[in-house]
Amino acid sequence: MLHTLCKMWFLRAMSLFHDLGLDAALVAVIWQMLLVRSFGAGCSAPFTAVLFFAVWGIYLGDRLWDARVRGELKTRRHRFARRHGCLIGVLAATSFLVAICFAVMVATPSFCIAGGAVGGLCAGYYAARFAFPGWEHGRAGIVGGLFAAGTLLPVALELGFQFVLCGALLAMGALFTANVRICIWSEAGSCGAPLRLAIGLPLVAAGVGFAFLAVEACFPIALAGFSSIAGLFLLARNADTIEGEALAARADAALLIPAAVPLTVLLLKFGW
Repeated sequence: MLHTLCKMWFLRAMSLFHDLGLDAALVAVIWQMLLVRSFGAGCSAPFTAVLFFAVWGIYLGDRLWDARVRGELKTRRHRFARRHGCLIGVLAATSFLVAICFAVMVATPSFCIAGGAVGGLCAGYYAARFAFPGWEHGRAGIVGGLFAAGTLLPVALELGFQFVLCGALLAMGALFTANVRICIWSEAGSCGAPLRLAIGLPLVAAGVGFAFLAVEACFPIALAGFSSIAGLFLLARNADTIEGEALAARADAALLIPAAVPLTVLLLKFGW
C-alpha cells in the first residue's frame, strides 16, 4: 500500500514538473554546466540563473500562448495551462523579471551585446508566431538555434570566437531542433492531425557536430550528445506506440539524462 502511494505521489510530482515546463529549463542548465566544464570556462551562478529563468519564462509563455490561441490542443500540459492561465502568466512574468535581475548582476558590454542579440531573436520568434499562428515547420529550427545560442553564451563570452564553438552550436542547435520536432509531433497528435516533421536531417547534423567535438577531445559533450541522439532516434521509431504526453516528456528526458550523467562524473571528480 505504501509503495503504491509513494509511486502515485512520485508520478504526480513528475507530471506537475513537466506541466510547469521545469524540465526544459533544467535541460538548458545541465547542458550549459556540461559545456562550461568541458571547455574549461568559468561560469558564475548568476549566468546559470539567467538561463534557467529565461528558458522557463519562454516555455511558460509558449504554453500559455498555445493554450489560449490554439484551443484544439488536448495535451495535459495545455489543459493545465488553460485551467491555470493566471498562475502560468504570473510565473512567466516573474521568471522573466528574475532573469533580468540576475542579468544585471553579470552585465558587461559583451554580455549586453550578446544577450541583446539572443533577446532580439526571441522577440522575432514571438513576432513570427503572432503573424503566422499555424507556423510549425520552421519553428523547431529557430527554437533549437535560440536554445543552443543561450546555452553557449557564457562559454563564448569567456573564450571568445573559437572554431570549436561553431561545431558546438551546430551540434546543440540540431539536437534541440530534433527534440522540439518530436514535441510538435505529440501536440499535433493530440488534436487528431498528426504532423510528422522529419528529424533525420537534424539528427545527422547533430551527429556531425558531436563527432567534431569528439575530435577536439570534448569527450563528455560528445558522449552526452550521441546518447541523446540515440534516445531521440528510438523515440521516433516507436512514436506510434507512445502516448503523446509521454512522448514529449521522454523527448526532454532524452536530453536531460545523457547530459546529467557525465556532468555528475565531472563534478565528483573535479568538484564544484
